[in-house]
Amino acid sequence: MKLGKKRKKGFVLPTLVMLTMVLLLLTGAVLDLGTVGLRTATLDQQTETALYAAEAGLVQAAEEYTTNGEFSGTFKGTLAENDSSFEVELYTNDTPGPATLPNGVQIPEQTVYFRSTGISPNGTRKECGALFRKGLGSFQVGALANSLTAQTSQLDAYNSDNEAPGYSGPGFDPAAAQSNRAIVASNEGSGTVFDLQDTTVKGAVYVGPGGDPNAQIAKSGSTVVASAGALTSPIDPEDVVVPTLPDGASGNGAGSGTSPGSIPPQVVTLANMTVNVQANGNIQFSNSCFSMTLQPNGNFTATENPGSPFAGGTLSTTGNIYDIQAGASPTSSSGSNKNGGTGFNITASPSSFGIAGSWHNFSIDSSGMITADNGPSGLVGSSSSGYLSTTTLSAPPWLTSVLTGGASENDADNPLDLEPGAYDEVNIDAIASRLTDDGTYVIKRLNVTDGGSLELPAGSDNVTIYVTESLSIEGENAIVNTSRKAPNLKIYYTGTDPVKVAGGSQAFFTLLAEDADVTLEGPNATPSEFYGALVGRTVTINNANFHYDVATAGIGTGTDSSTLTLLSRHR
Repeated sequence: MKLGKKRKKGFVLPTLVMLTMVLLLLTGAVLDLGTVGLRTATLDQQTETALYAAEAGLVQAAEEYTTNGEFSGTFKGTLAENDSSFEVELYTNDTPGPATLPNGVQIPEQTVYFRSTGISPNGTRKECGALFRKGLGSFQVGALANSLTAQTSQLDAYNSDNEAPGYSGPGFDPAAAQSNRAIVASNEGSGTVFDLQDTTVKGAVYVGPGGDPNAQIAKSGSTVVASAGALTSPIDPEDVVVPTLPDGASGNGAGSGTSPGSIPPQVVTLANMTVNVQANGNIQFSNSCFSMTLQPNGNFTATENPGSPFAGGTLSTTGNIYDIQAGASPTSSSGSNKNGGTGFNITASPSSFGIAGSWHNFSIDSSGMITADNGPSGLVGSSSSGYLSTTTLSAPPWLTSVLTGGASENDADNPLDLEPGAYDEVNIDAIASRLTDDGTYVIKRLNVTDGGSLELPAGSDNVTIYVTESLSIEGENAIVNTSRKAPNLKIYYTGTDPVKVAGGSQAFFTLLAEDADVTLEGPNATPSEFYGALVGRTVTINNANFHYDVATAGIGTGTDSSTLTLLSRHR
């Protein structure tokens, strides 16, 4: 029995030891499992904190973009409630096609992608992102109308301040193009607001508050619109207040002089000289082998081609009468004259203009007397042979004004130099009427027709014209703004009669005609070009192109009701 008890004791003690060890192991395992669980919980908390920070950063970055239209560099911030932080990178695609991000992902045109990284206090990083179709936020619009119709046209934007110095075209400097601008808008929120046929809009089109661009923009299959949206609130263009001014240079502001429009295009032949006054305002003079063409803006081209075996040979020259009167040389001069020199002899003063070749000569004075071949004294050299009999022709006053650079007999309503002041009527017809810098004009009726040209000279930068009853600007180069800066010339029309702007490639100006129907139109196969900003009750663009110059600061401020439209997001 004792032996049996001893064996029993021997069995119990090892068992107790083993149980104790198992309990210790189990206890350790339980403790270890608790530590892992706590560690996992801690990691989950840090991950959630990082994700929360990333989401918060995404929201704040979107708000910043909506307010300012962009942000530079990496948008960063901290969250005081949990000591986390975020970093947001912005990728925007203004190109006409997809853009590839550094990580290889492609995003569509006219979209922005935000990639936000949240960072927890222990350095855990989590990422989320969102892709938005972008609007413009708060913006200046280039053209405003209740409705706009465009046929075979292009509407785009550029910044004349970004053009290279001395750039002269054609068109605007490509380096100055602006891709993401509000080109045209309407305050109308119902019905068909825009009818765009075979037209390209390189920018944004906005319908009125509460409107639906999909329903209110009619497009042909070939029409392309970069983006479209709806306004948050109506756009209010600049208020136009017509100033009170003293009468203009005519003395009574009545424009009572003899209108050059009463002188029709004509061909006059006297002895050996022919004068052809053309409908476009150009004047051609021909006399045997001598020929000269003069444009209303003073540009001229002259040639003399007596042919072999006569001395001298073909002479040719180009220039501008007004520039030569101011002391400049002809733009070009070629050919050897019989006196051994080059080209024509040209003389110009405020009261006369003369050009003499090897065999023929031409002159006009302030009395209106045109003279051709007035003997050897008018020629290059001293030969007494070769010229024809002297021919004279009495020119009408308006022609004298063009040729002599501003004679005192200018008609009041068709002036060569339009001085600031108030006028009843100004008809610019077949001449270039130069505006005075820093000038303000109030004109009841302004008509630019039949080859006439309203010219803003180079260097002029602040001219404002108020037209109160009727406005018509028609003909090739009817507006010539040699500064190429639309902000330098502003025309405010307060009447209700329709306004037509037709012809030319130099129309750089701002036109506000809030109560009138405005038409931009090309007179032939070559589209007309309009550079600047525009307001009309309705606007029709036919065979013409509208180029919004953002340097004008537009015609009013709009706000996009869909500044950012969420397309997709990820965590």
